[in-house]
Order: sequence, then structure tokens, then C-alpha cells
Amino acid sequence: MAETFSAKAAADLSAVQYHIMRLSAANTVNVASLTTVTGICGVLQNKPQSGEAGAIAYLGQGRVVAGGAITAGVHVTCNGSGRAATANSGDMIVGQALEAAGADGDIIDVLYKPPVKWFGTNS
Repeated sequence: MAETFSAKAAADLSAVQYHIMRLSAANTVNVASLTTVTGICGVLQNKPQSGEAGAIAYLGQGRVVAGGAITAGVHVTCNGSGRAATANSGDMIVGQALEAAGADGDIIDVLYKPPVKWFGTNS
């Protein structure tokens, strides 16, 4: 089970459940697309339309859509489409992969961590 908070969807987010989100304005979220933006806030758990409440997970265990191959155990950030990608030092992370992803679009289990700029190596 994951800890979540609620924020208004800045756009129609009904097609991006389990994608990584960023704060886009006062109490609103949209899809994250830049790995170093400090506004990354967690992973969308529901399918809100524009203006509806989105549930954003930031701590605990849950799911994320992979943007490509991911090795189990690595820390993850977003790619340009809000999908999970292997993090590099200096990226904002949202968690750690609990299982591997083989391809773009795979949904994997992750250990959500409060978003933080990460300075480490995935080895």
C-alpha cells in the first residue's frame, strides 16, 4: 500500500495512470518530462479528467509504467513521456524498481520513495 496525496489534474490524465507526475501550479499536477525538475512529486494512481482530483503516490509500494528496459533494483526517474527510466546521478528519483521491465509500456512494481535529487550509481 502506498501513501498518497491529492492534487487537481492540470489536463486530462485519464490515459496516464501509473505515470510520473510533476507539480505544475498551485495544487495541480501534470505529466513529468524532465529528469532534473524538482517539481517531480510521485506516481499517478487513478485516471482523472482535467480538473478532477488525482491521487499521487510518493511512499510505499506500487506500480509504474516503464519507458523501456529497467533492471530490478535500480533507482528510477521519468523519461520525456512520464514513464519510468533508469536514473542517473543528478536526476530526481521517485523510487526503486522491485522487478525488471523488458520494454516500453511494461508495468512494474516499485518501492516509491519521496522524490529527491539522487547522487549515486545504479550498480
